[in-house]
Parts: sequence; structure tokens; C-alpha cells
Amino acid sequence: MSINALGSNSFLQDVYSSPLTKRAEKEKTPDGKDVKGALETNNISAKNEENLSTKAQELLARLREKYGDYDFFVGNTKEEHEKLSGSGSKEFSVCITAAELEKMAADEEYAAKKEKEIEDSVAMCKRISEKYGYVQAGEEDENTVGVINKISVSVGDDGKISIFAELEKLSEAQRERIEKAREEKADDKKAEADKKLPYNKENPNSVKRVTIEADSEEDFIAKLQAINWKNVGESYSGDKFDFSV
Repeated sequence: MSINALGSNSFLQDVYSSPLTKRAEKEKTPDGKDVKGALETNNISAKNEENLSTKAQELLARLREKYGDYDFFVGNTKEEHEKLSGSGSKEFSVCITAAELEKMAADEEYAAKKEKEIEDSVAMCKRISEKYGYVQAGEEDENTVGVINKISVSVGDDGKISIFAELEKLSEAQRERIEKAREEKADDKKAEADKKLPYNKENPNSVKRVTIEADSEEDFIAKLQAINWKNVGESYSGDKFDFSV
């Protein structure tokens, strides 16, 4: 799903035709049932966007157009940020408060500074994760510890940026599938064999997942190093890792 730039007038005319809403309507649970919560979650951003000034809506449209591989949401509370950050369809998501968007829209220099900080935060998160053996899906090899499932950046009213990284540990079954696919690919010279290695999520019980929340590079590294996968249970929805213990 690609998010297109939305003009302020077209957005206000039909909130429920937005790409966010259309994507949510198609979401399914593993057993094929509609995810009502997904639609409601994405409507959080849609409703918050209704109240933005014209300049802020235009800025949001430009951000969505410029960063085509990012999901952009508008959330005004920590709870909204948490819900929205996990609801995007892309690997990267950014959640900004309406007040911060208005501030960015009113000051081009400040907006440019915030954009750079968001870019740097995502790049840092990827760089540090990869250093410790976490890669993007499809790039797994024998040295992979786990997969970077999602990276989210949250920008509050005060401009403070928080980073969230959802990481998944490869199970032994997944490692076996990757090795088998690699062997088959080496033996098969046809173009059809030239495809990404499978990162299989079909068995929800095979996934161990944690979410790191950090407000600096040092904080992110410390929490990444503190992960003890033996203490993380397997689940479909994922477990929030408690770094306070």
C-alpha cells in the first residue's frame, strides 16, 4: 500500500476514503476475520487530521509524498501514538502530534530540523540493530539474530523524539527454512529461484517479539544489549519487553 499526498480539501470532503481507512478495511486476522480495531485505530489519525490548519495539512501531505516508504500518523496522546505506531503497513512509521505539526508548518527552518531528526533516528535504529545481528526481512543469513519488523518514531508536543523498534527472533524452524531455500537457490539457475529468502510468520507460536522504546542512541544500545530472548514468550501479537527489571 502506498500513501499518496492528500490535499487538505479532498481530505476533509471524505475522511473515510483515505488510504489509511481503505487499508484497515482490508486487514484480516490469521483466521480470516475482519479487524475492527484496525479501522478504529487508523480513524484516530484521520479524525485528528480534520482539525489541522490548512498549512499543517499541506505539510503532512508533503511529508507523505517525500517519504513514500514511511507511514505518517497524527496522534495527540501517548496512548494514540502507541496504537498508531503499530498499525502502519510499512516498515517505518512516524507519529506526530497536531501541535507539533502546526509548529512545523509555521516555521520552515524548524520543520527542516525535525525532518532531519526523524531521518537520523530511523537510520540510527537500523544501523545499531544491524550491528547486533538484526536485519530487514528477506536479508537473513547464518549470522542473523532476528528481524527488524518495524521502526517507529514518535514526535511529541515538545518536539522530543522517541524511537520504537519491534524486533523478532528467528526460530530454529525459520533458520532451517532459510538454509533449505539457500541450498535450493544455489542448485537452481532459473530466474524464478532468484527471490528473497522466506521469512515465515504462518505459525504464530514460532515468533518471539519485543519492542524497544528509547529516546537516544545510548539508550537504544543499552536496551538492545539487555534483551534476553530466553525470557521472552512466544506469541502472535508480540510481547512488550520490560526493561525495568
